[in-house]
Amino acid sequence: MRTKRGYDKEEMIAKAVKAIEKNKLVYHDEVWSAIGVSEAWYYKNGIQKVQPIKQALEKQKINVKQKLRKRWLGSKNPTSEIALYKLMGTEDEVHRLNGSNMKIDTTVREIRVKLPTPPDE
Repeated sequence: MRTKRGYDKEEMIAKAVKAIEKNKLVYHDEVWSAIGVSEAWYYKNGIQKVQPIKQALEKQKINVKQKLRKRWLGSKNPTSEIALYKLMGTEDEVHRLNGSNMKIDTTVREIRVKLPTPPDE
């Protein structure tokens, strides 16, 4: 609800938590849009730092991840299987799947080169 001084912060927090749970929101931009406040007001009032908001968003993200993993685990689709493996594999395995494991050797070595002395003139 909007007062002469603006929105009531506590009321907006409660409204945000309800919106997150009801609509399965996972990002802050979805939250401020769902509760009808501006992005500037949302961040200026520190709503993104409020523990119940953070917990509700995290809970939704975990729920989505669990549902996806469960679906992918039973899938025979190679793309889904690779996505699941990337989530569950070790760092080395994921790099091997992606072909992205680049190691850069930054060892400094001393090189001595003997140059011929110029002939006497």
